Amino acid sequence: MPEQSPYEEERDLEERIDEELLLLLAAAFLKAQQSISPTSFTRNDFQGMQEVFRNAASKIIPELQSVSQEAVEVAFQRLPISTLSVDDIDFSDPRFRQLVTNIFEDNIGYLMDTNEQMFNRLQEIAQARGWSEEQLARYLKKFYGIVPNHVTTVLSMEDALKAEKVSNKTINERVQKRVDDLVEWRVQLSSALVGTEVVEGSKDLTYTILGETGQLDSEQYIKQWFAVVDSRTTQVCLNSHLTTAEIGGFFPNGFAHPPALNPLHPCRSSMRIVRRF
Repeated sequence: MPEQSPYEEERDLEERIDEELLLLLAAAFLKAQQSISPTSFTRNDFQGMQEVFRNAASKIIPELQSVSQEAVEVAFQRLPISTLSVDDIDFSDPRFRQLVTNIFEDNIGYLMDTNEQMFNRLQEIAQARGWSEEQLARYLKKFYGIVPNHVTTVLSMEDALKAEKVSNKTINERVQKRVDDLVEWRVQLSSALVGTEVVEGSKDLTYTILGETGQLDSEQYIKQWFAVVDSRTTQVCLNSHLTTAEIGGFFPNGFAHPPALNPLHPCRSSMRIVRRF
């Protein structure tokens, strides 16, 4: 189940991104895995594998742009000013498109960097264990999508099952299930972060533009961070709850808008405009 924003409208938009991106990222990882032929794979083929992943994931961009525009409309619902409407914003401002592009590039870039770190870790293990190039390729095909630390975890599980003399069929099934679970965890975290970042980033850009044009008086109004406070709330969001920032500025936690990214987690925070105290 997707993580919940404190506001229904934002939650609906974030869930749209979350649901579609979950499917696209899972399909992108699978497509990249299927591009490997272990019998002919060379280490230089890894970058091509990464591009397969990137190209498949990029299909989400039109949906991100669509949700970004709808988030602009939601931004006006968070204003304590009835005289402003969505007609007061210029949707053609190139910063909206650039915002979505940057969010996609940052998040996909992070995933691809981590994929490369995983491959580097796998190569170190291959050298230590004396694997052939084909063995390395087979493990890469199986492990693509997990983070570097999980490589050791999954291999330790495989070694333990072999030591128990479990059948190869059972070993493969259990290891694959573990890998699938780890990839799913990673995909869910990424999709949740992108959803929050597109929605809240689009709201923040809207407020910034309104401040620049004088339609939103920065002498009277400021931004306020609003978190879901329950047993799952991270410390960074508890500390950020109800903190304020200047329009166009940064909150005390260092972020201009949710999500809070330190540590990485499915941030459920949102923000609104309030009168200066």
